[in-house]
Amino acid sequence: MRMSRTTKPHDLFGKAMPRRRAPLETSLLRLDRATFDHRLERLQYLDNVFPKGMAYMLPLETHFLFQEAKAAYVAGLSIAVVLLTQAFIEHYYQLCLQHGPHSSVAERGLAAISDCLRKHKLEHDIILKRVDELRLIRNPFTHLKDFGHPHNLSQRAYSTRQNPDTLLEQDAKNSLDALFAIIQHSKFKA
Repeated sequence: MRMSRTTKPHDLFGKAMPRRRAPLETSLLRLDRATFDHRLERLQYLDNVFPKGMAYMLPLETHFLFQEAKAAYVAGLSIAVVLLTQAFIEHYYQLCLQHGPHSSVAERGLAAISDCLRKHKLEHDIILKRVDELRLIRNPFTHLKDFGHPHNLSQRAYSTRQNPDTLLEQDAKNSLDALFAIIQHSKFKA
């Protein structure tokens, strides 16, 4: 007799036998249990700091950058958070600048955008400082730097005497904080 996928196997006495999990499924469930508390803490943090009641009409790419940055943070993917928040921030300011007198700067990257915003006093200095700090943290992940470069993770960990994992977690949190500061306090509204 052929069994369908939904039919559970039975023993000789007709009692349903428990389904055996595949090794990959078992390891994924084990990982799920091991990381649950940390993911819940990060989700609760996001719930506390996320701006409530705000909605923006953003291009789909920008919207998904934002959503994936939050999901990556909950999952504990710190480098992804740093890269995604930087990309979102760049998109945000490009949207703000693209139809104004500084539209030529909009496509030149975040360093040029930040310089333009600072030079013309179009954004708060404290926000631009955070954007620049984020850019310095992100650069060694997107552009290979020499081992001795002061912004490499190894150099930052050594100089601050922090575990690289702890440092990366703080980088992710700082990146999201910068993104939320821009959403809430920027002089621009995309």
